[in-house]
Amino acid sequence: MSDEARHLADLCNRHEGLDLPLNLEQTGAGPEGHTNQFFFRETGSLLGVLTLDGEMNPEVCLAVHPDHRRKGIGRALLKAGVDECRRRGSPEALLVCEERSQSGNAFANALGAAYRYSEFRMVLDGRAWPGPSHAPAGQGALPLRPAGLEDADLLAHIIATSFRKPVEGEHRRVARDLASPNHRSYVAFAGGDSVGSVGVVTAGGRTYIIALGVLPQHRGRGYGRRMLAAIIADLLAAGRTEIFIEVAAENRSALALYRACGFREITSYGFYALTTS
Repeated sequence: MSDEARHLADLCNRHEGLDLPLNLEQTGAGPEGHTNQFFFRETGSLLGVLTLDGEMNPEVCLAVHPDHRRKGIGRALLKAGVDECRRRGSPEALLVCEERSQSGNAFANALGAAYRYSEFRMVLDGRAWPGPSHAPAGQGALPLRPAGLEDADLLAHIIATSFRKPVEGEHRRVARDLASPNHRSYVAFAGGDSVGSVGVVTAGGRTYIIALGVLPQHRGRGYGRRMLAAIIADLLAAGRTEIFIEVAAENRSALALYRACGFREITSYGFYALTTS
């Protein structure tokens, strides 16, 4: 990501006290020539950026320079992003707006976008982290094996099954992630069986725990908690202290787990559906 785009994102964040979820780490074309970033320039200056995250029904994040809003820049970028989604064959896109952003929510309302759901962004409070031994006897941190390209099919299967997503789209995402120097994936095994997976992304000095999933047939055995304990312990041992995770607001069980492991909510995002037809 260019320093110019990061500067624009930081400027927008400071202007409204936000934590925009721009997917600025993915540069260039994605799989099959998919474009994930769009920029609006005027007289050589970067005034707006839009990013897409995901293959089908991708998440759309948008930032426009505070001094250049209400000039059609956001709509122009959004049209380009929606056109890209249509070209991919995606029936809709999900516009992401931080819920405390007055300008973002006004933009979503002006578009007539339909609200779908909300997510919390949480940060690890090191003082509240109970440590990897915070589990029933004999159920400490579950060992995780780093995944390589040879694990792409297994990872795609675990993620697609755990999150009820099309496996084809997850194959493309996994291939992209495994090729990224900022992304690491892990598979958890118990009794010789693969039970789940988790990913770690580093971006802008932060570390994000993503796609923590347990296969349905292995749920209810504490594997999710043990996987989370293992990855947190590894990250802290590596000197990573800014650790984040995101969770759907209605996922009460996951929210309770993350709180028990020392995470606390810092902001929330609304997701609004935009049809591409």
